[in-house]
Amino acid sequence: MGELMISPPLTRSIELPFEQYDEWYFVDSAEFPIPAPEVFVNYIGFSLVPARDIHRREHLARERSQRDALEQMQGRFWDQLARISPVTYVASGELFFIATRDNGLMGAVCGSSKP
Repeated sequence: MGELMISPPLTRSIELPFEQYDEWYFVDSAEFPIPAPEVFVNYIGFSLVPARDIHRREHLARERSQRDALEQMQGRFWDQLARISPVTYVASGELFFIATRDNGLMGAVCGSSKP
């Protein structure tokens, strides 16, 4: 936990190692732009869905402090993602996330997802 590994270029058929809470940044450069990225997958309740939308969808009276904390965390996440500028970000923990600039990958993921 909290470690950063940089690998040689990956092939399409590679199996990623995983435990319980993992994050991967797939970049197209051999140099990682920040030395110690914040690990968001370890935060219980972290989501890429805006906090206000989670509140509306779940119809819960979520405390304002919880919404504010999630919004701050999401702000740090998106700022970090902009600095790293990965082709794809994948996180597997309490929830599973993919953020990508690869339209082909996103189409494949969305096409294979079930409602």
